[in-house]
Amino acid sequence: GVLPVAEGSGEPYGLSRQVVEAAARAGVGGGGGMGGTTTSMRGTHHRQLDPYPAPALNQVITPPPNSQQQHQQHQATEGHSSNIGVVGIVGLSGEEVTDTVLTLQINVTTDMPPTATTAATTTTSASTADSTVMATLPSCNGGRGVERYERLPDTVMDGNPVHADVIRRNSTPVDLLSSCEELCLQDKTALGFRNTCTAFDFDHGRKIEYYKNDDLGYTQSRCQLSRPSDRHSEIRLRDAEDKVHFREVCYTESVVRAECATRLYVMERRRNKNFHPLDRFEVEASTLEDCQDKCLNQYADDPLGSRRTCRSGTFDRESRKCYHTGYTLRTHRHLLQNNPNTDYFENTCLTKDRRCPKNKLLFVVGVNYELTGPYDTELHKDVDLVECQELCLDSKLIFCRSLEYDKRSRVCMLSAEDSVSKPHQLRNSTTDQKLYYEVMCIDGENVVGSQYTFDEASETQQLNQRRYSDVRTAFQLYRERRLTLGSGFRGYEEIPSMTLAQCLDECLENRKIVCRSVMHSERYNTCLLSEYDTLNGKLEYNPHYNYFENLMGEL
Repeated sequence: GVLPVAEGSGEPYGLSRQVVEAAARAGVGGGGGMGGTTTSMRGTHHRQLDPYPAPALNQVITPPPNSQQQHQQHQATEGHSSNIGVVGIVGLSGEEVTDTVLTLQINVTTDMPPTATTAATTTTSASTADSTVMATLPSCNGGRGVERYERLPDTVMDGNPVHADVIRRNSTPVDLLSSCEELCLQDKTALGFRNTCTAFDFDHGRKIEYYKNDDLGYTQSRCQLSRPSDRHSEIRLRDAEDKVHFREVCYTESVVRAECATRLYVMERRRNKNFHPLDRFEVEASTLEDCQDKCLNQYADDPLGSRRTCRSGTFDRESRKCYHTGYTLRTHRHLLQNNPNTDYFENTCLTKDRRCPKNKLLFVVGVNYELTGPYDTELHKDVDLVECQELCLDSKLIFCRSLEYDKRSRVCMLSAEDSVSKPHQLRNSTTDQKLYYEVMCIDGENVVGSQYTFDEASETQQLNQRRYSDVRTAFQLYRERRLTLGSGFRGYEEIPSMTLAQCLDECLENRKIVCRSVMHSERYNTCLLSEYDTLNGKLEYNPHYNYFENLMGEL
């Protein structure tokens, strides 16, 4: 039978290490095993050990190039079988029982060499890369679908899975993530053996900065490939900060191929959350997977109806109801509520021109800020700031929400997290050489009363009519600051009940005043517009407000 393994070690429960190692090295009588000729323990001859012995079960190894091929060639030369894990059983009397075998599944923790799909910073033909990736993905739903992943942040599997294969590597996290996804999709272990895989947990390594030079390294990243005990059971999940769970889901192939062929995940889900903006509408779907796939297929605005590009959705597990919306928690974060029966998900298969309502996409820069923690997934070297921004908007591997750029070393780090998902991890930087940028959707629609209305007569040409190489950095952020004006300056225009996205949009669209700065409070849900900025006043600490200075000039 197959024995469960201890999490993180690859070692079967209830077996002595010496017994298992000896069994792995031993051969079956008649030369059919790994060990060649075999005699009774009472005989005068010793077993011939495999010149390529099995490693200790918790040993971290790095398979050399073509090591498996060399091993197979050696076995063919020596007449050895490659049936690892089949061993002879020695009876209590000392004589070997040759008609009985014990099969052990040995899971080995290993450092994986980067695979062909992990070269995140290598320049290749986009069309060639996309077609190559799609050709290797397993199909589903009668060939109409393709197996891809949903990403569940701050989540891991609950308990030890029956089959676990742990892979570790000190490299850019996206390199290991790509390798783990490739192995799991192909139902392979770290050493290339067949083993069904339906999900895995991922633990990001943290970046290590060397102050004597501009080098940048990472602590060890780790993933654990696994599956349920049987096909009818589900993997139980639990909360785990800064860890990510990836689960295989069948999505419509044509949409994935057209919109996000190389992206490592199609949807991002938050468990036990509900999101209810005013434009939410119900969609007929009885499962979470169907709800997500129909969101994926709603990829264009319907000018004659109410349906919009689906950017997020919710699924009620109790009532089996599915809802879609054109907004996300990043434009209406106050509408995300806890609910034990509902899951919230975001569509991360969006192209950059469909990412925001009415295509109002911009950058907000925070000088001397950085997102601390294990969140830098993708790294690019020797690029300028504009190239770094374009790499974020055009990221083929992750859904980039923020970037950090080091002006001195010209290093660009992309992340799927931001100040919305990790609000307490955005802190003051230790150097003035770093710039922190977030990708932001301003609302694209103004609010009149309680109804959303389209901004048909918008004059914000820089945002509404642009090429994506012209995505502007519209605001500079000063966290927990409020502008205090000197005497002689009048105050602000206060707009209650307005989200940050709506507030920034109002500043750019307002024609009554020349809006030079914005102050917004998440706590009070209040927007303050001002004709003044830091040239006319000073910033003072206020934990309930963030100050945004308009960098767009007079519109």
